[in-house]
Amino acid sequence: FYQTPGYETPFLVPGDFTKQVVETFERFDLRGKITVIPMPSCLGRIDQSLKRVPTDHLAEFLKLVRERIAPRFDITPEFLTHLRAYDVRKGEYQHIFEDVWISRAPLEEIVEYFVLAFTILKNVGLSATGITSPWDAGIEVEGTYARALAEAHWKVFGQKMTWYFLH
Repeated sequence: FYQTPGYETPFLVPGDFTKQVVETFERFDLRGKITVIPMPSCLGRIDQSLKRVPTDHLAEFLKLVRERIAPRFDITPEFLTHLRAYDVRKGEYQHIFEDVWISRAPLEEIVEYFVLAFTILKNVGLSATGITSPWDAGIEVEGTYARALAEAHWKVFGQKMTWYFLH
């Protein structure tokens, strides 16, 4: 909604709201999949710092995810930024969105991209079981996408079984 005219939204989701969501999950014994974006909206890395996000706010969110959400939900990154693609080798954001980038990227580059996403989650104490596509990113190169995911997941978590949320 941040890019949709007419919607007034706070920059940060209030911590109390996140706690209420978690309490709802627990009260109704809800289970499923939830996305944690490793480099949300190109603001930085959740395992380092995020521009415009207080350190204690990020720490509290990650604590809630680790302790109260992860036991009942599969955690997945939604690529790295869910916005602009990131050049892993140069360490800078590109001028294309992730869905365009993945349709042109070679296998090795996609593996590196997913390894970084998984590594960031691992660094904050989260184990990803798969990956979620922003929009329908990867649908045009699904075979390459699936292979890159399998390789990246093995490299970071040493697990042969993984999955992706695309269709």
